Formats: sequence, C-alpha cells, structure tokens
Amino acid sequence: GFPIIKNKLFFFADWQDTDQHTPVVDKSTVPVFNEANGDFSGGISGVKTVYDPNNADPNTGVRAPFPNNIIPQNEISSIGKAFAALYPQPNVSGVVRNNYLFEPTGLSQSMQGDGRMDYRISESDQIFGRYTQLGSTRLSPPKMPGLACGCSYSAGNTFSYSKLGSLGETHIFTPNTLNEFRIGFNWNYNHDGVPQGGYPAVPSNLAIPGIVGDSSDQGIAYMSPSGGYSSLGLATYTPTWASSSERQIRDTLNLIRGRHTIRVGGEYRWTQFNLFQLDR
Repeated sequence: GFPIIKNKLFFFADWQDTDQHTPVVDKSTVPVFNEANGDFSGGISGVKTVYDPNNADPNTGVRAPFPNNIIPQNEISSIGKAFAALYPQPNVSGVVRNNYLFEPTGLSQSMQGDGRMDYRISESDQIFGRYTQLGSTRLSPPKMPGLACGCSYSAGNTFSYSKLGSLGETHIFTPNTLNEFRIGFNWNYNHDGVPQGGYPAVPSNLAIPGIVGDSSDQGIAYMSPSGGYSSLGLATYTPTWASSSERQIRDTLNLIRGRHTIRVGGEYRWTQFNLFQLDR
C-alpha cells in the first residue's frame, strides 16, 4: 500500500497464488480371478458362498448355493457384466478386500486479490471502497482408473469463484454524533464433481434402458455392488452447480450522550441461493 495524496488518499492491494501437489493412496476392493464373470470358485480365503435367488427350499425358504460357486451366464445381466468388467485387476495378492491400490496425485490452486482505497474528504467526512476476488481449482483423483472411477462426491474437478465488494462513508456531525453508511455485496459460485477431461460418452453396453443421458453433464451411472466391492461410476449428486449472492445496505447513527451510546439505524439484505444437482 501507499499514499496517493498525503493525508488524503491511500491505496492498498495484494495478490496471492498457492499451488499444491498432494500424493494420494486409495484402496479399493475389486473382483479376484473370474468373479467379474460370475465365477467365485477361486478358493481364496475370504470368498463367500454365492446363493441362487431362484432356487430356495419351499419349506424353509433357504436358498441353495450355486454349484461350484459359479453363477450360470444366462442368469447374469449383460449390463451388470459390462459394469463388472470395468474393475481393474487386483494388484495386492492374497486378499479379497482392499486388493487394489491406486496412487495418483491431487492438485489444487487458489488465487486471491484484494484492493482498498481510503479517502479523507475532510476532518469530518471519510469514505472507503474495497474489492476482493478469489478462486480455486481442485483436482481430487478417482479411486480407480478409467470409467470404473469409484468416485466420491469430491472426486474430479471442483471450481470455486467469489467476488466481494463494499463502499462506506463515515460522517462526523459533532464530537458526540456520527453516522456510518455501508453498502456491500458478495457472490459465490461452485461447480463440484466434474470428471477430469469432462464427462465421457456412455458406451452402449453400459446404458441403462429407459434412461436418456446428456453427455454435457452426465457420465455412467453410479453402481454400488453388494458383497463389499467398491462402487463404480460417478458419485451421486454430481455434478453440482451452486451459486449464492447477497446485497446489503446499512446505515447507523451513533449518539454519545454522557456515559451512554445510542445506536439507531436500519439494514436491508437481499439473499439469493441457486442449486442444480443430479442424483444418479
């Protein structure tokens, strides 16, 4: 900061930029051997018996296991099989849980600039104005590569942008009476859950019948298989667009009377909040 006119006009400004690269270690549970094709006969410790939902004892209701722990191909949904094929091969041997490690790098950048100007019109009248603009971009990598993703809500690119400004005037009528006038605004915008590189086109074998997708803001559907396997696809409630703004006008008259201070005034606020979100 520096004075433009001595004892009259003063200016201040600053700028900051921060870049961060953060190593990430993610663990996922993916199918072993031929489990993605319905074959659970691998014999590895921890693989559970798979029961046939269409073959139950009419007296007890207990379901019978699939022979050799293998699901017949004609009982597997083609879409389900296509989703299961998205899983990467395990890279941690000998276990059926947390058997895939992915070590990407998270990126983040934030920038902020501030400016303020103060002007002393006279000994009894002063005004100021200030403005701040800031933004950030964060890339949180997915837990698995490709369309498998296994993304959480915060995965992908997150954009945040804000603007804030205010004007104020202080007027001294007498040593015991002064008035403060303020007007200000703030505006915030957030865009969460955007995959790195944008939304990929949905292959025909992964398309859910009856659902028409928009490639401008939708990727493949979110899937959460039972059996402890990691989820597939993009997270629910993504993408999210949110913006908020607030405008404020305030005037306060300060009256100092002996040992007492009386403050009289009024304030007007106009607040807006807009939200767009997709539940997959």
